[in-house]
Amino acid sequence: MSQFWLAFFTKHAFQIGLYEKLPRFEYAYDYRFINWTRPPDDTKYTAPLMFTYKGVRGYDGIRAYDNKEVSPDHHHMEYLINNDGRASHLYGKENLLKFPSESKAYPYADHSIFTSSNRGGIHYMFDNPSLKDRLQQLGAKKDSMFRCAYAFLFRENQAVESITEPFRKRLLTPHNNDTAGHGKQVSPLRIGIGIRAGDKTFDPAFDASLHPSVYQKHTSCASNIEKTFLSKAFPSTAQDDNALLKYPWYAMSESLKTRQMLADAFRQRIVVDTGNAYFHGYIRVAETLRDVNLIVHLQQ
Repeated sequence: MSQFWLAFFTKHAFQIGLYEKLPRFEYAYDYRFINWTRPPDDTKYTAPLMFTYKGVRGYDGIRAYDNKEVSPDHHHMEYLINNDGRASHLYGKENLLKFPSESKAYPYADHSIFTSSNRGGIHYMFDNPSLKDRLQQLGAKKDSMFRCAYAFLFRENQAVESITEPFRKRLLTPHNNDTAGHGKQVSPLRIGIGIRAGDKTFDPAFDASLHPSVYQKHTSCASNIEKTFLSKAFPSTAQDDNALLKYPWYAMSESLKTRQMLADAFRQRIVVDTGNAYFHGYIRVAETLRDVNLIVHLQQ
């Protein structure tokens, strides 16, 4: 989503390209308002943007286009994978309204910008002086920029819809707390809990070693959100913890053990998939992308 907004502010068309065995977004999503699909690019454009470069996984040397094959006057690349320093500078300090070049000879609109990233940078944009007025004109907010871009770009396809239906149905079913027994209708509260337990959890042996501490700060935060929500909806009425338990939580994590522990600990209110072991990027695309889809629906 950060790269969509980068394209938006720099007045570039936005397309999603993938390389090697990474699953294409088209496997799970249809485009909505713009066609963001893109055929595979020549490796002369994508090679410096790959995590494994020059035969080295996580190559941390200089990455640049070969000027003999790719014109630097019309092509620009940004490698942001695990590169928080560059991401914070790009999104938070660069003049994105005239990026990547303010050269009169090669105005910024003449550049094709290739980026690869696994880091979000939307929050940095709100500290960027060049975007202050533009963000204000858009009425943009930190907590809605991701959601807006997602809703504009993606519509889950039928395969994903069929997988998400049981989860969606439970999340969208009216709950008692939507009126809280006081005859006052309030906006439904649905809380999503995303727990990044780490790539090591793709190893079943490591995953099996996890303890409840991996999720406890997240569930504590969810409980505090509920209490704050109800205290504002019904400021004159004390809410007890038993009433709060009526709200559903949707939980997601790459860790199967974490999801199973959550299901055991919060059986009456948790919505979580405990039947699928997820894999890193190559297979079971629909299951893993389902989590992103549902968490955005919660925000909407």
